Amino acid sequence: MAIVKLYVPTKDQNGNKVNYVPLLKDVVANFCIHFGGATVYNAFGFSKNKEGQTIEERVNVIESYSSLSNIKKYRKDIGTLAKMIKIELNQDSVAYVIGTKFITI
Repeated sequence: MAIVKLYVPTKDQNGNKVNYVPLLKDVVANFCIHFGGATVYNAFGFSKNKEGQTIEERVNVIESYSSLSNIKKYRKDIGTLAKMIKIELNQDSVAYVIGTKFITI
C-alpha cells in the first residue's frame, strides 16, 4: 500500500480567500473513483509567495491509500487536478504526494 495526497488551499497566493469547495469535491470524487475512497482533514499551512509575503492558511488535505502501481496508473490525473487547483485558485504552486515523493507544480 502507498499513499496519495493532494493539498487544496483556502487562500490565493496573495492571501485572499477563495472558493475552494468545488475543487475539493472534484478531488474527493476523483480519489473515490480511482482509489476507492478518500479522507479529508484540515491542516494549517504556511508558504511564501513570490513577493516574499508569508501566507498563513487552512489547507484541506485529501488522501487515499492504494497499491503503488494503481496510484502510478493515475499519476497524470493527480497532476491534472493539481494544475487545475493552481490555476483556478491563483496559486504560486500546489503540492501533492505520491508514495514517498513530495511534488510541487
